[in-house]
Amino acid sequence: MSDSGQLMTRTDVTKLLTLTSSFSRRAMGEVDLLRWQHDLAGYGLTECEAAIYAHAKTNPDGITPTVIIARIKQARRAKEARTLRVVGDPQAERARFAAAGARGISAVYAAMGWEHIPERSAALARQCPLESCGAKPGARCQRIGRNHGGRAQSRDPRTGLHPARLADPIEPAAVEAGASA
Repeated sequence: MSDSGQLMTRTDVTKLLTLTSSFSRRAMGEVDLLRWQHDLAGYGLTECEAAIYAHAKTNPDGITPTVIIARIKQARRAKEARTLRVVGDPQAERARFAAAGARGISAVYAAMGWEHIPERSAALARQCPLESCGAKPGARCQRIGRNHGGRAQSRDPRTGLHPARLADPIEPAAVEAGASA
């Protein structure tokens, strides 16, 4: 249906023919008027004018009702593609996207031959308790750290983290509070 909800009148079609003839310099007659009115029934004046202007930029001589209708349909599809769609259930969408992300991460791990280690993920959420390391949440431990006795403590070869970080049950907020005291 047209953009305004109303069908074009004979006067509207005359305006379109006048606009078209200004680009093509071709005289339009009564037969053209009747054909255009029949072919463009159901389309609005503003949509048709926009289609004529868009087509005239590339081919001012080839403006026909068929071309106008094709341009209008193309513009409607483009507008539909730009229009945001309202999601029915945001929680379900979030869960769907999280699952897709997990599948993507799993695919990367599989392609690279890596092993997913749940303990490493849990330990990375905390700050390393070793004062010499002090790696922040999400960051890997430094190569060598010192344990509470002052002895060198290397990283666990499987996780790449200090064993103290893996064994530390302290929540990240408690570690930060203890570090600032």
